[in-house]
Parts: sequence; structure tokens; C-alpha cells
Amino acid sequence: MSRKSKIQNVSKLINTIDKLMATQENMMKYINELEDYIAILEITIDREDEDPFGFSEEVLEELKNSETLKQTLKDDLTDEQKNRLDEIKNKKQNLHSLDDLLKIIEQKDD
Repeated sequence: MSRKSKIQNVSKLINTIDKLMATQENMMKYINELEDYIAILEITIDREDEDPFGFSEEVLEELKNSETLKQTLKDDLTDEQKNRLDEIKNKKQNLHSLDDLLKIIEQKDD
């Protein structure tokens, strides 16, 4: 082999190694992002049974029964927001329990 061909081969080898290292860097970044995403999912799954805001049962109960909060909501909501809240409350009242749905399905099967 001539000196020129050796230099070309070494140059190609260096370029290939450089590309592989860049690819490896990108893969490591991607792996780190996936690890962060998995960590967030694990935290989310662990908190699924809890309140999404992390409030204790006592605090939630206090908020539900708080007259100050109710008054603030009445005063500060826009008319559109109040109408939407009423719609949600009405829909919530029209929901069936799981037992009711199972009875309906059983009646249809018979």
C-alpha cells in the first residue's frame, strides 16, 4: 500500500469513528430522556390512587365544605364559567352507578 492510500484509509476510519461517536452521543441523550420519562411515569403511577394535587383527605374535606371557597367561586366566576359549572353538575347527576349499568346489561341479555 502506498502512503497516500494509508492516509485515505486512516482518514475514512477517523470519519467513521467520529460518526459512530456522534450517534452514540445522540443515543445516550435519547436514553437519558427515556429514563426521565420513565421516572415521571413511575411517580404518576405511584400517585394514581392519591389526589393528583397531593392533598390529604382532611384538607379535601375542608375545601369541599368551605363556605369561603364557595362564596369566592360564586363571586369570581364569569357567567360562562358559572353556566359550564351548572352543566357539569347536571351531567354528574345524570350519571349511573356501575351497578345500574350492570343491571341494564343483564336485562338486555335476558
